[in-house]
Amino acid sequence: MKLTATKALTVCMAFLFLGTIKTPSSQAQNYVPTYYTDVQSILEKHCTACHVVGGIAPFTLTSGQDAVTNASEIARVVTQGNMPPWMPGEDSPPYLNDTRLGATSKQMLFDWVKAGAPLGKPLPGQKP
Repeated sequence: MKLTATKALTVCMAFLFLGTIKTPSSQAQNYVPTYYTDVQSILEKHCTACHVVGGIAPFTLTSGQDAVTNASEIARVVTQGNMPPWMPGEDSPPYLNDTRLGATSKQMLFDWVKAGAPLGKPLPGQKP
């Protein structure tokens, strides 16, 4: 098969075009989680039963600034498996109000801390 200049140019342009398309995996690699978009809901579900004013935890996690201030501590205790506490144990049957973090939530928290714990912008209806 003989490749003409026009066909060669067309093939090159197609490869250049395809190379600029962002795939879901490349978008995920460039995603920067923020407190308001990603972290607030995780903390509200798994942490704020204790991490509130007057709660049994040593600091609050009820605002974006609380979370940013304590971001490295959040990453440390989640990495160690100390937080959130789950007394029944890893092999226990399912319970209501299970506070354990799933792998996706843990990774989101780690990625958020690694990115510098950005607040982002509150979504409509979110408290700042």
